[in-house]
This record gives sequence, structure tokens and C-alpha cells, in this order.
Amino acid sequence: MFHSVRKQCSKIGDKSFISSNFLILGAAQKLKQSTLDYIASHLNIRYDVIDNLQDSWKTYRVRMTFTNMGETAIQRGNWALYFCHIRVVESENTKHNPNGYVLPGGYGLKVFHINGCQHKFETTAEFKDLAPKVSLQVYFNLG
Repeated sequence: MFHSVRKQCSKIGDKSFISSNFLILGAAQKLKQSTLDYIASHLNIRYDVIDNLQDSWKTYRVRMTFTNMGETAIQRGNWALYFCHIRVVESENTKHNPNGYVLPGGYGLKVFHINGCQHKFETTAEFKDLAPKVSLQVYFNLG
């Protein structure tokens, strides 16, 4: 089961936001296609570079904002968000780590570096339902 989502790039003031393709996948045994479709249709994703000068330009800090634009809570579950990013997310913790890395900060998200530019976010037991019209801001480094 899958649903592909293309997020558009935009420019607000002097800030540009990177467009990206996201693929939301779910395991068939525990997730209905309608749930997966709902997440793909109502999860808005915004990407902001917070600091691109850290570590003498070796890494940079990102804020990714997930907003539930629908009328039903998005719950943790057997779904994942796949995306391509040329820089490795949390490279010190994800490169060559098949178990993934739980992002610090209580977000309830685990990130995996799959191969090349491919990454995956999965929810953990600590993921709190994303209520309607509510946002979750997630901070991480890329290197």
C-alpha cells in the first residue's frame, strides 16, 4: 500500500523552501488504504533551513513542520514517510545503522538512512496523535 505526494516549493519573503517528493507507505496487515490516503492528502510538510553555517559549513540545522490539515487525528502506526535528500539526515547516527535513530526531542519519530539519498521517517511508541489543524515541529541536522 502506498501513496505518493509531491510537495511544491515556495518562496515567502527572502526564504525559499525546498520542494520534495514524499512517499507514504503502510503495511497491509495493520493499515487501511483509506488511512494511508488520508495521511497523504492531509499531512502538510514544510522544510526550513534554520542554520546553514554550523560546523564550518559541514552540517546544517533544519526544522521540518508536519501539519494535519484535515479533520481527523493522524495516529502513530504502521506507516512511514520516505523521501530523498542529498545530504544525510543525522549522518553521525544514521549512516550504516540499519536500526535507525530516534530523533531527540520527544517527537516520536525515528529516521533511517536507507541508501544514497533515500531516507525514511517512522513513528515510534512516543508519537503523539497529530490532532486536526495541529503542527509538529521537528529539528534535526544534515551532514
